[in-house]
Amino acid sequence: METLTKSAALSILGQWKGQDRVLSALVLGHNFSLSSRSVKVLMCLDGGVELVIPETTTLSVALSGVEFSRFKRGEFATEPSGLVADFEQGICIVFPENQMRWYIFGPASADSPQ
Repeated sequence: METLTKSAALSILGQWKGQDRVLSALVLGHNFSLSSRSVKVLMCLDGGVELVIPETTTLSVALSGVEFSRFKRGEFATEPSGLVADFEQGICIVFPENQMRWYIFGPASADSPQ
């Protein structure tokens, strides 16, 4: 995984939002997990990100004290077959204090190396 700055992570998420991409997400917490194969970025601002699972749920998160990284196909620890749609790269948001990780899976960005 490649460590990203907050602005670089938000830039990639912003591209996906601007392109109205359907993404996948996997949220892992201390006592729970959530996955969806049809997520869209609803809001992407410096202070937070909102993901929406159409017609069901909105996931909102404040970005204070989080760490970002980018991963490509083959770098993800275990291929999440069946849990998420096909992907080229993803953003990992780590919440160290809450023992939680968000994985957002999407297409390759225009500015990312192939």
